[in-house]
Amino acid sequence: MKTEIIHFFHTLPKDDDGHFIIGIIDQIISDAINAKVSYAVISEVSLIKNLTHHGDLDIVDYMRLSYIVMNHHVVVQDGEKTVGVVHIEENKYYFALKATASGETVFLTSFRKTSDLDLKRLKKKVEKKKAILIFGNL
Repeated sequence: MKTEIIHFFHTLPKDDDGHFIIGIIDQIISDAINAKVSYAVISEVSLIKNLTHHGDLDIVDYMRLSYIVMNHHVVVQDGEKTVGVVHIEENKYYFALKATASGETVFLTSFRKTSDLDLKRLKKKVEKKKAILIFGNL
C-alpha cells in the first residue's frame, strides 16, 4: 500500500528542489503566512513520515490531496509562518502548511483524518487566543 502511494507521488510535478507539488493554495493562506508561491509541496522524507504516522490514509485520500488543499473550509493560523487547515466533506481532514522564512516554499507538514473532537480542540485554541481563525467557522 505505501509503495503504491509513493509511486503515485512520483507521477506529480516537482518544484526546482525536487519536492512534490501537491496543490494550489488559496490567496488567504498565502497572505497569512507571507508565501511568495501559490502552491504547496511535500518532500519525500515528510511523505514517508506521514505514511508512517497516519496509516489510516489510503491511496484514495492521497489522490484527493490536491482537491482537499484547494477546497478548505477552516483555516487557523497558529504561527507566523504556519496554518492548520480543515476540509470537511464525507471525511474530515486536517493538514498543516508552513512557509519557509523567505516564503519561497510552502511545505505540507502534516495530513491526516480528523474528528469532531479535534475540531472542538481547535476551537478552544482559537478561543484561548493561541491561534487565529482566518477563514471559516468552528
